[in-house]
Amino acid sequence: MKRKAVIAVGLALVALFVWLRRSGNERPEPPRAKVSLAGEARTNMPLPVSEQQTNRVSVPPVYLVELNRFIAAAKPYGLEQIKPEDVSAAGEDRGRFMVETKTHIAEFFTKGLAVPRLHHFIAVQDASNPVATPEGKRDAMRQWYQATGKWSGEEALAETYRIMKELGIQLAVSRHEVDAQELRMKNPQGETVPVTPFYKIELFNMNGNMSIQAEFRVGEAGPGRLTMWWANVPASK
Repeated sequence: MKRKAVIAVGLALVALFVWLRRSGNERPEPPRAKVSLAGEARTNMPLPVSEQQTNRVSVPPVYLVELNRFIAAAKPYGLEQIKPEDVSAAGEDRGRFMVETKTHIAEFFTKGLAVPRLHHFIAVQDASNPVATPEGKRDAMRQWYQATGKWSGEEALAETYRIMKELGIQLAVSRHEVDAQELRMKNPQGETVPVTPFYKIELFNMNGNMSIQAEFRVGEAGPGRLTMWWANVPASK
């Protein structure tokens, strides 16, 4: 069941990413050089102010308000806030609204809701499965040796519940699963070091269906910070 749930989430993310890339009519972008996403994140210099204003993607303010409310509660890895000028793509499709920046993708449920509800959030380069070309994935994975901070599965589970409380999410949990795999990575000196970069949490409702999935990344020091969030439960506030 766990494998099917993870595969389903992965396929949903791939579909989301492809949809965003193909929605050219809803989000005009300036031409870009053909480089990996990881390389683009490192080398793309800020546009002049005039070009930023010309190419800015229009996003209804409510989505940025809800997204930044989530960021304030979840404290994602390497992210403090998303501003309007950070948005590189946005659009709505069949009751869902997607927001993309160079570093993150967020998906909201909108159908029948007075206020959009965040469904899926991912750091495209910092998560365990980077949204990138094969060379971009390799670039991202080369940084995992830095995950020398100490953390635990119990702390990751507690952090998941803390985020749920901050967001007003109430869920009767029948069981949970924790996945924290130790990896052996090479540092720049060529030494192989044992690290545990990612802690993954899955919470299941009383029907046995996965309702919350969270992934945290550890850096040179703890605690772990969120790199992926998937929620299929309503918020109570």
